[in-house]
Amino acid sequence: MQCFTFYFTVLNLAKSCASLRDAAFASHDLAKVVFPSSPPVYCTVIPKTTADKRSFGAITRIVSIVANREDLLKLAAAGPLAGFSIGLVLLLLGFLLPPSDGIGIVVDPAVFHESLLAGGIAKLLLGDALKEGSPLSLNPLVLWAWTGLLINAINSIPAGELDGGRIAFALWGRKASARWTAISLALLGISSLFNDVAFYWVVLIFILQRGPIAPLSEEITEPENKHLALGVAVLVLGLLICVPYPFPFTTEELSF
Repeated sequence: MQCFTFYFTVLNLAKSCASLRDAAFASHDLAKVVFPSSPPVYCTVIPKTTADKRSFGAITRIVSIVANREDLLKLAAAGPLAGFSIGLVLLLLGFLLPPSDGIGIVVDPAVFHESLLAGGIAKLLLGDALKEGSPLSLNPLVLWAWTGLLINAINSIPAGELDGGRIAFALWGRKASARWTAISLALLGISSLFNDVAFYWVVLIFILQRGPIAPLSEEITEPENKHLALGVAVLVLGLLICVPYPFPFTTEELSF
């Protein structure tokens, strides 16, 4: 089963790395296999792809009994941490490197209001060049990396059998994770009234990944503090990426 899992994960990685923009997706999936762990084994069940066949990550299942909450936490956090790390590096490179063709992609700075993390980094690195209503030319790597970060952040939502749901289970136990799932689905349901992406994830979670998480060999003992910190870090990073940036950027009228 380990070979079966590794084969499909590497296959997904090969398809993903056909384009640099999917590096964060691929690193997320591969980390679940190469990250040191005990009995749990992940198996790629349904690859998620866009209309042009690019990888959108994969739905994974635990196909063996997990020993305890600490093991579950380490495995669940491995994918998001790898994806966030690669995505942040690529995002920073995108802001720092000029477009290879001298033009890049032209975006409205308003898009950076969609993410507190992306907006904050953009404001820090671009400074006064980031102005409301003034189109900005950027390296395409910025949007590619941002997309990878966003998908990793959505996978970190504490709901069902998403990585975030497994992390919530490992941190606070089965009953608390069920409450987090209900709250997350309710919030996503409200968001889906205004956002097609939210609707897609509500359907995906409800049909394929709503849980419940399979019983562990032992569910009472809490993870060590250092592992608790990793789990909380994943949830916080996901929140920072999904929460809007509320502060205005420099406007043309205020520039002298």
